[in-house]
Amino acid sequence: MSSGGPPKAASADERDACIPDTVKNFVFDLHDACRRSQSAVEARNLYVVEYRSLCEKYFSNCAWPSSSGISSECNADPIFLALYGELTTRHYHGTCRTTVADRIDSWSTYRHLFDTLLNLANDPGADTMGGLYVPAEWAFAAVNEFVYQFQAFCQFRTNVVGRKEHEMKVLRENRDAWAVETVMFYLHGLVRIAGLDGEEDAPAATQGHRVFGTYAAVGLSRLECLLGDYTSCLAALKPLRHVMHSIIHPPPLPLENSTGGPPVTPKTAFADPLHGIVPARATVAYHAGVSYLLLRRYRDAARIMSPMAAFLLRGLKNGTLRRLVGSEQLPKLNERMVTLLAILTHICPGCTPCVAEEVRTQIRDRHGETLAKIDAGDEGYEDLFAHACPKFVCPAVPNYDRAPGGAAGASQDASKSAYNLQVRQFISEVTNHGPLRKLRSYLRLYTSIRADKMAAFNDLSVSNLAELLCGYKLKMFQLERKDDADTISPPTLDVVSALEGSVRSALDVTYFVDKDMIHVEEDSKKMRFDEYFLKQIGACNEVLEDIQTIPITI
Repeated sequence: MSSGGPPKAASADERDACIPDTVKNFVFDLHDACRRSQSAVEARNLYVVEYRSLCEKYFSNCAWPSSSGISSECNADPIFLALYGELTTRHYHGTCRTTVADRIDSWSTYRHLFDTLLNLANDPGADTMGGLYVPAEWAFAAVNEFVYQFQAFCQFRTNVVGRKEHEMKVLRENRDAWAVETVMFYLHGLVRIAGLDGEEDAPAATQGHRVFGTYAAVGLSRLECLLGDYTSCLAALKPLRHVMHSIIHPPPLPLENSTGGPPVTPKTAFADPLHGIVPARATVAYHAGVSYLLLRRYRDAARIMSPMAAFLLRGLKNGTLRRLVGSEQLPKLNERMVTLLAILTHICPGCTPCVAEEVRTQIRDRHGETLAKIDAGDEGYEDLFAHACPKFVCPAVPNYDRAPGGAAGASQDASKSAYNLQVRQFISEVTNHGPLRKLRSYLRLYTSIRADKMAAFNDLSVSNLAELLCGYKLKMFQLERKDDADTISPPTLDVVSALEGSVRSALDVTYFVDKDMIHVEEDSKKMRFDEYFLKQIGACNEVLEDIQTIPITI
């Protein structure tokens, strides 16, 4: 890892002078697995198991040796050194307190890595070793950390209150650091060279480019959501449209896939590159769900978040998912998705059948009181959404040369303006749903009712009631992905993207006005025997687990 100042450089020299033999052997073996043998099993085991063990043993609160310190273990291979630099930088930012210089160094590290990958794809003949294997867990963690550090730096640089002069100097001298256009350039470039849409002229030929391109699409979708561009967030998932079914219908996750699995090859790249990487699938489901929600595509939001939330609930409960790499964020993502689904089912009850039974139980247990208060006229949507939404950012670079007095207040507001703007827009939308929920509750009580009587129930005039009835139908018309797009098996490249859909109604009641009468027909309820039996099986398993904990002596 490059140094940000003299004190850090000295400590790096000390680390390089006394590298344990086990660390040297790890670097040698990792280089061999990624570049020479390209062994999927060995590379995954080294990254998932051995790397974590060494971090806990030697580097729990300090940085790994620098790239120059271990270059002799990999024959100074520039491609591997770029990967190693990312690995150690990510570890340093996760375990040590970083400075503004560290953030700039990290930007240089990621630029060097992605430039190396792009140059290798465009000129494969320059690589004398002729191949690159990167474990999928490593590729996703790298791209995910790249987007996270961009988000963190945007929040850091827009709030200059209390910043020291040397920090302001570094920010002024590095105005182009973590520029949003450069971040997008790298993510789009990685997607392009991966050839995820099956272009014959895609330059990438290695598995490493395939996995980086796959997770670059995931990272790009997340980035667009953080910027508040929800249409682009869904459009960024187009290269992954053939695996969207695995997010909407999560397959079982074998335990062996947490530490191993088959390598991603050109033949299998189209199968399901997200299957074994649960954090990637959860990231897609969450940010796509947020985008669907804020685009008023409520059923699509429920369909993509509910199965993943149910999957995470089961996996976190039995401990299966807690052993996976990158599982630290899964409980938080699950909690956020359950909260968003609580909002969805409340403002659009027609989404309720799309939500799994165990998720509905969580909604009642966690947010039942809050939703009841909202029905009673109290506020509550803002707290729910503020808790569950992403930390939106403003990518604009502030003017650091302004007078400290005026700039400080402006910057302090700017650091939160993007977040507050999205929250205000959402609240302005859901506030209009209060009268609609009241209207729906009365409509469900009748098969036919006089318009003046319904108007009296809602404290409205007949003309205002007519406007409300028309507005309710209009508001519930929304784009919706086709049902068969979620169930195609095996997946093909002809599957519609996350952005496409046809206009449908999300109402769960059908009504029309004939002269002075309102006629209501409630949608027929479908019997869901599977949910009933699954719920009973789960309850039975809990009883069996309790019985097994009872000591029995004979």
